Amino acid sequence: LLGLHTRKSMIVSWYLLTSLQLRNPLLLDSGDVLLRMLAFWGMFVPLGVRYSIDSSRSKSKKSNLQIFSLGTIAIILQVIFVYFFTALFKLKDPLWMNGGGVSISLQFDTMALPLAKVLLAFPAFVIFLNYAILSFDVIGPALLLLPGRFAVARTLALFIFYFLHTAFAFSI
Repeated sequence: LLGLHTRKSMIVSWYLLTSLQLRNPLLLDSGDVLLRMLAFWGMFVPLGVRYSIDSSRSKSKKSNLQIFSLGTIAIILQVIFVYFFTALFKLKDPLWMNGGGVSISLQFDTMALPLAKVLLAFPAFVIFLNYAILSFDVIGPALLLLPGRFAVARTLALFIFYFLHTAFAFSI
């Protein structure tokens, strides 16, 4: 948590997370699998380089703010693949293409929170949300792959992803 022996800690964390998840497979969903994959790729990212006890104890002070490694490429691609393949599945589903995907998602009583009931009272807005989410699932990953001079677009994409998932958390 504080960045002490980050590489070793990440390996141990991944191992413990994997063993816990494999002992309870009926309780898992795709988010748990994604967490396990991100923890795996995190073992290959220099997580202790910035804002950690390891970085304050390090003798070499790197001024470069960018960290580039195979691990960082793998983590970014892992996240991009989640949205890319989600978009592919939604584009093949007539329900999403006709504007009903979000509406159906908000109608599951076992998952719907009070905000979902409020949103369902505005069907035109729900249809707009359907197409907005579908569009962002398609273009969002591409925005994350833009080169360095498009940092504002990448940052905006990250904020939209954050807002999207926050909205999901408050509605379903």
